[in-house]
Amino acid sequence: MPQTAASTVQETLQEYANNAGEKPIVDTINGVISGVKLLGPVSKNGRVYTKECIANAAGKYESAKVNVNHLRGKAGGPRDYQDRIGSIKNVVVKESGLYGDLHYNPKHALSDQLAWDAIHAPENVGFSHSVEAMTSRREDTLYVESIERVLSVDIVADPATTNGIFEALDTELPTDPEQRTFCEHGLSAVSDARTILLCADDVATKRKRLREVVSTWRSELREGEISDKITQDATRCAIRQVNCTAENLIYDAMYDDEAYPSVEAKKLRMLSVLADWESELTKLSSASVPNQEAVEMAIDWKELNIESLKENRQDLYEALTGTDAKSKLEAEAKTLKEAVDARDAELKATKDRLAVLEAAKAEADRKAAIVEELKASKLDMSNKTLVSDAFMETLNAAPDAEARKRLIEDRVNLSKSFTAPIGTPPFATVGDTKVVTLGATASETLARL
Repeated sequence: MPQTAASTVQETLQEYANNAGEKPIVDTINGVISGVKLLGPVSKNGRVYTKECIANAAGKYESAKVNVNHLRGKAGGPRDYQDRIGSIKNVVVKESGLYGDLHYNPKHALSDQLAWDAIHAPENVGFSHSVEAMTSRREDTLYVESIERVLSVDIVADPATTNGIFEALDTELPTDPEQRTFCEHGLSAVSDARTILLCADDVATKRKRLREVVSTWRSELREGEISDKITQDATRCAIRQVNCTAENLIYDAMYDDEAYPSVEAKKLRMLSVLADWESELTKLSSASVPNQEAVEMAIDWKELNIESLKENRQDLYEALTGTDAKSKLEAEAKTLKEAVDARDAELKATKDRLAVLEAAKAEADRKAAIVEELKASKLDMSNKTLVSDAFMETLNAAPDAEARKRLIEDRVNLSKSFTAPIGTPPFATVGDTKVVTLGATASETLARL
């Protein structure tokens, strides 16, 4: 039934889509999942999309970018580069809604997980779009008359609202608008958290991303559409926003060891946040709060000291003083490392000293062996002509006993060729043979020849 322009309003909608048991066609080589459902006539939130709306929306979904998880913050805002996984192509209109092909990047970190789920466990993944639409209410049913703009198409893990891209689920969200909005906020955060838990990131990265999801959800519960219905006091909302921001920054500083690796770095970050906190509240109170005394009563910064933190915020006190469990473990680990380093240095010095002693012992053993070898060869060690200092150095430098044996044998043979009776004159003649006695040095011996 057509609606007049006066009864039609524009709003941003978020819907989950499913394929009601249709089988996917997955091409893992080219990165294409064919026939995914983008939009149906009736959403799980109870909204009815008219045939004209579905038919006219086909072109708006063509080439729509596909991201991983919902955007944290306002719909339609900028996305992180790592969120982009692909786009929608070949959008067609069928009796049961809009369908298209998901062309995804096979090199994306989650591409293998997406393809596996689409084939083996489609209940693990689903599509959720965010659109700007013109709607009208007829009795208790909200009709979507037209989709003006597709803000995003997100891949989410949300078994609480749908069994996935290819199967339907009978579970319905509450019909009450306020309850439905509340559930959508919570299920979106749960969906993001589940996707993070199942991805291939390391545990530290998962913890960091999950803290962001929880922080966003917490802000939505305090300052979003739900809490705005409870209070319209802008000043109170602004104060809560400042406080929540400061608390989140302090919490991150306590547990972000990559950005703040030491206790000192954490202390400086927290003190900086506290200073900014005071500055923001001071500006806010002077501009918006008529009762300055009330603000000072709520937070008296002059009274903020270590003792008050110890009494009221034991966690912050321990982090600032380095007495929390993590700081104690770090200090203990540092002490143990210093002890190990000192022991290693002492062990190296001992090994170096042992090496010197072993070398000296080897030298002494070698010299003793040379003396015994010379005695066995009957070379007169007092005869410096035969057993000179240079000859002893040669023996000492020989690589082993066998080499020394050959050198000694050569010296024995040499001594025999110059042997003469004791007391024979330098140029005495025995028969027809001239006998020459050895001199004290080689030069002296040559001179006698």
